[in-house]
Amino acid sequence: MQAAIPSNSVENPKTMTKKKPIRSANEPKKLLDHEEENKDSEQQPKTIVDKYVEKSQLQTLKSLNEHLLKETHEKRKKFGALVQAKEGLELDLKKNANKKKHSQMDEVGDRVCRLVESERLKDGEIGRLKDENNWQRDLRKKMIEMEKNDRRALEETEDLKNLLKEKKFVKRLLYESGRVNEDLDSKMKEEDEAVSLRRTIEIITRDKAEMEEAKIEVENIVVNLQRELSKVNKAMTSESSVAENGRKEESVPQMGSSREDPDEVSSRKGEKIEETTAELEKTKMA
Repeated sequence: MQAAIPSNSVENPKTMTKKKPIRSANEPKKLLDHEEENKDSEQQPKTIVDKYVEKSQLQTLKSLNEHLLKETHEKRKKFGALVQAKEGLELDLKKNANKKKHSQMDEVGDRVCRLVESERLKDGEIGRLKDENNWQRDLRKKMIEMEKNDRRALEETEDLKNLLKEKKFVKRLLYESGRVNEDLDSKMKEEDEAVSLRRTIEIITRDKAEMEEAKIEVENIVVNLQRELSKVNKAMTSESSVAENGRKEESVPQMGSSREDPDEVSSRKGEKIEETTAELEKTKMA
């Protein structure tokens, strides 16, 4: 800004028309004094104007300086606010990244735990099924052995029958040959042997009947166990399908609580196996 020069400023003496003074010899000193006064009057307005201009320029510079300082202060405030906003955004991003990382780690941990628990349950179920298969294999071996014993008993019975037939035939020949005494002796011996053979046949027949009963009982037990195993497999299949559908909504402990305990099933199967084994031992001892 330029300061306005006041209109009542002193006119420049140079622009004024000067009248030539009439010099006389008696007034040289007055002329000199008048010239000095004119010089002073010329210098005085210049000094006032310069001071006014300098003051106006100084005021303008001050106002510009204040304006620049104000703008600088506002820019610094804006810069500080932007820096704080940037730091806040970086902090929020770090927090969100950490939260997301922790969430992903928790999710991965949950998946690993579910997989480990599922594998553990599968291994337990596989072990239980292997034990049941081994038990069924042993039972089949025992049944095959019982069948072999039955066939052996039948063969021995047939041999005894053939022996009796032969002895009867010999007895008849001896009787026909007229050897009365020998026939009597042999008859007594044969009767003793026949009694012994009858007792042996009765024992074998009774043992055979008991073995048949034991065989039927074992077959019934096997059928019942196969039915129970089929029911357990069906229940486990349905439970595994339900658990697969609800895996995203239910936790692993809830899945475990809705399923029948494999240890209880194994204990019941073990008790039945022990009972069947005891019955087979009793049958063999008899």
